[in-house]
Amino acid sequence: MMQYALLSYYPSTTFLTASKFLEGSLSPHLRFCPFCLEQYNYYKLVWRYNQNIGCAEHHCQLLEGCGHCNREIPLLTNPLTLGKCPYCKKELKSSVVKKLAESENIIKLETINNDLEFLLSPHSNEEEGEKVIIELGEELRRRRVARGETIKEVADKLALKSSEIFFVEEGRIKNGTAPFRAYVEYTYYNGISIKEMYLLVEKREENI
Repeated sequence: MMQYALLSYYPSTTFLTASKFLEGSLSPHLRFCPFCLEQYNYYKLVWRYNQNIGCAEHHCQLLEGCGHCNREIPLLTNPLTLGKCPYCKKELKSSVVKKLAESENIIKLETINNDLEFLLSPHSNEEEGEKVIIELGEELRRRRVARGETIKEVADKLALKSSEIFFVEEGRIKNGTAPFRAYVEYTYYNGISIKEMYLLVEKREENI
C-alpha cells in the first residue's frame, strides 16, 4: 500500500500506467542488506528501488542475490522463506557485503533513502499533488534556463530522452511520458533532494 503514497504525488498515474511510470525503477528481484535482515528480519520497500545504492543505516551495498550461491532471490517464493535463500537454503544474513567507503557515496545514499522514505509515506496534502507536480516542473525549468542550458543538453548529460525532460517540466506523466527515474535524475542534477524540492514548492504554494 505504501507505493500508492508515492504514486499519489504523481496524480496522472493510474493502475494501468503505474507500471510504465515506475519502469526501470523497481528491481525484479529482492535486494537486501544482511545486517538489516539480522537486526530486523524483514525486507525494506526502499530496497526495491534501483535508485537506492545501499543501506543508509549500515553504509553498505545492497546485495542483488544470495551471498552464498549468487542466485537472485525471487520476490515471492513457495513456500515463503524469509531471510533464507530458496535455492541453497542458507541464511541471507550471513552473506558478506561490501561497505561504502567514500563519504560522497554515503551522502548520496542517505539522500536517496530519505527521499524514498518521504515519497513512500502518506502525507496530508496528497490531494494537492497535481499542483505540486506542475510547480515542481516549473521550478526545474527556471533553474535550467538560469544556467543557460537547453533541454537536449540536460537530457544528454543525464542519459534521458529530451521528451522526458520536457514532460517533467510540463508536470505531465500521463501514459508514462515522464517516468519516476526522470524526476529523480533531473532533481538531483539541480543539486537538491526530492524532499527538499517538494517542501520548497509546497511552501511556495502556501504563500500564494
